[in-house]
Amino acid sequence: MGKSSYAYYGKYKKLDGSWKNYYKSGFSTIKAAKSAEESFILGITNNTDQDITFDELVKMFGERSVSMNIKESTLIGHESYYNNHIRGFFGDKNISSITPGMIEVWKMEMIRKKTPDGKSYSARTINHAKSTLSRYLSYAEQLDLIKYNPCRKVPDYINQSEIIKRNEDEKNFWEHEEFKKFIGCVDDPYWNLVFTFMYETGVREGEMLALTWNDIDFKSGIIRISKSITSKTKIKG
Repeated sequence: MGKSSYAYYGKYKKLDGSWKNYYKSGFSTIKAAKSAEESFILGITNNTDQDITFDELVKMFGERSVSMNIKESTLIGHESYYNNHIRGFFGDKNISSITPGMIEVWKMEMIRKKTPDGKSYSARTINHAKSTLSRYLSYAEQLDLIKYNPCRKVPDYINQSEIIKRNEDEKNFWEHEEFKKFIGCVDDPYWNLVFTFMYETGVREGEMLALTWNDIDFKSGIIRISKSITSKTKIKG
């Protein structure tokens, strides 16, 4: 006749509101089984054994967003980025298993990932997705579900080609000799005056179109730029 084996079992309520059964056997005495169960329950009470998946964390975050004074538009933005860029990689993973190395691998996948029209995602989009990931993990840290937020050890993505293009765009202006060649080809007196005014003052098109006579001080030779016309609004200022 074999030796008797004892077990403990039951169920507990998880942080997301659902119930989970537990069972463990192989103890030689009832006392050993009870002692092990007490340690297990203590771990649940202290949140050390309540490991949840990222999907469960996001669900919990959404359900408690009102109590955290998070705007609905902000929550929708978080969930959109999560579903589009994060869930496929992290959704079924336990949050305690996520490391800075895993986040680096995810970031590299984001860099290689293409938009529906075949283009690469911008550094701004990638870093926004990382910021969303970090927001959820900071919430888990706040609840003591994880010891620290691993996103803090992962730097933002910097796309050098975007920086070069941005610098080139910032340098896209005319030298005086270039403008002289251009204006020399404008025969219409009205447009000649318009282009000369814009070049000499540096005003934008919308700012020029919004000017009124009250903005011009002929005595002091000063023009006050305080408003602008855009395609979305009639006058800003």
